[in-house]
Amino acid sequence: IVLEATYGCRPSDTPTDSELARFREILGETVSEGGTAWIPAFAVDRTQKVLHQVRIAQREGLVPTGIPIIVPSPTAGAATAVYDQLRSDPYFRESWASDPSNLKPPGYTEEFDIEDPPTGPAILITTSGMMDSAFSNRLLPQLLASPEVAVLLVGYQDPFSTGGRLEAGISNHDEDEPMVLKGPDQTEIRVNASIHRFRGFSGHATADQIDDWLARQDPDVTQVYLVHGEAAALDDRRNCLTEAGWRFVHVPGAGSRLLL
Repeated sequence: IVLEATYGCRPSDTPTDSELARFREILGETVSEGGTAWIPAFAVDRTQKVLHQVRIAQREGLVPTGIPIIVPSPTAGAATAVYDQLRSDPYFRESWASDPSNLKPPGYTEEFDIEDPPTGPAILITTSGMMDSAFSNRLLPQLLASPEVAVLLVGYQDPFSTGGRLEAGISNHDEDEPMVLKGPDQTEIRVNASIHRFRGFSGHATADQIDDWLARQDPDVTQVYLVHGEAAALDDRRNCLTEAGWRFVHVPGAGSRLLL
């Protein structure tokens, strides 16, 4: 069995409903004040989840339906089209699948001029999610410098990525001085935008969810290979499974080959 170990041994500890509600509140506050809510997001899955939350915010009256929702990534657009094609399949809840505007809320557009990003109330969802490439990286100088922009981080940020440095700066920088970040050409950007972090969008399984599934397997004979996690999380998960009686738990090294 090949298992992810993204969260190590941690059980579910993120109050998803309240986190998503907080996301919608900040989204609404930003656009109601005439600002741009900038959401760097992975093209597949994360962008579609964000669009769904935008639609909920519209229904709640937090986001006016006339606000443009700009999704310029061709990959994100193609992925959203696949989601739309599969809405009637049993992959989605009926309440979600029955409304196509959950994927393309009123105001949705893929038209975007990167040389002239939005300055009025708008929602902008761009790749890449860690802000190191594509639209997200190219927009850093224009958008991070603006106090009218709110950056809403909705995915994992590698500590060495642009998004990771922004995330770290939320708690580490002096509130009396703007954060300073290196841009695409290594010039310094004074970060006047507000930065917000949300942990309710993850699709990764937690340890307790995986353990529920593992309970149907035989710990005396099953070979378990742990992948997808920071080194500490992988070691933590291996130790927890070993202590729980799993005899064969492995953490393959990068590039290693396994005989199955």
